[in-house]
Amino acid sequence: MAERIEQWLMAQGLRGAGVIEIMDGFCGHLVGEGFPLARGYIGLRTLHPKYGAVGFRWERGSGGVEAERYGHDSDNSPEFVQSPFAQLIARGGLDRRGVAKEDRPWRTRARSGSSSRVRSTPDTAG
Repeated sequence: MAERIEQWLMAQGLRGAGVIEIMDGFCGHLVGEGFPLARGYIGLRTLHPKYGAVGFRWERGSGGVEAERYGHDSDNSPEFVQSPFAQLIARGGLDRRGVAKEDRPWRTRARSGSSSRVRSTPDTAG
């Protein structure tokens, strides 16, 4: 399952698919493979003069991905202050857990130079 989804995801990125299309397809592939996913969310900061962030929400049975734009001052809104994201930020962020290097084949490919399109990021997860 993971390899098929990984291949699909890389192909979408290489062809320049948009966030909504990737999110919808990724969540749909997970559900299609039997993963009990009810909802998915991606939040991204932006360099936009009016919007500070954009969020993309997928819910099973909704028929697609809904985009939400947030202004630069939205971190003071009651919705955000009461959200799990505000709690994470207040605690200092996520508790990241390391993944064994052998479980990260994409890092091996990126470092070995077998692909000019795959890039590795600094190892901050352990």
